[in-house]
Amino acid sequence: MPTIGVKIRVFVPKEVFNETKAYTQVSHVMTQKTGPDLRREFARTYRSWDHQPNFQQDHYFGVRVMWVKVFTYSQQYRLVNAGARPHSIFPKHAGRMLHFRTGYKPKTRPRLIGSFTGGKFGDYISTPMVHHPGFEGREFDQTIAEEYQETFRDDIQEAIKKGLP
Repeated sequence: MPTIGVKIRVFVPKEVFNETKAYTQVSHVMTQKTGPDLRREFARTYRSWDHQPNFQQDHYFGVRVMWVKVFTYSQQYRLVNAGARPHSIFPKHAGRMLHFRTGYKPKTRPRLIGSFTGGKFGDYISTPMVHHPGFEGREFDQTIAEEYQETFRDDIQEAIKKGLP
């Protein structure tokens, strides 16, 4: 099942891997700071939602590459992140009607990390189908990666400095 999230990498010089203390410092920053920071950023995007996606954290320490990945399998979160084109919606069972409220105020905005009050409002109506206008993707993953990249670079550089003699 596809995921949505952020994967931030760092390429580390060989010399750092020969220094156990530097390697340990970099590992600590990635697992104890970067991962939790990214999870907090994602949590800000769905704070006001009824659906609370479960974000997970993974990391990798390779020979020259290290990465931290924060991700979710949530279909709803992926849809909000990517957006949707205009489309028609029909009832799941033939002969039935769609029931929904006439108004909706989005809880999120494109390229803005945060979640606000909003949601459904207005009178209920019933109809055999509806033409959904679609919506612009929020691009949370790209926004968080772009905003955090410099912090990550600085944190790793600081960890390397602390760990080298």
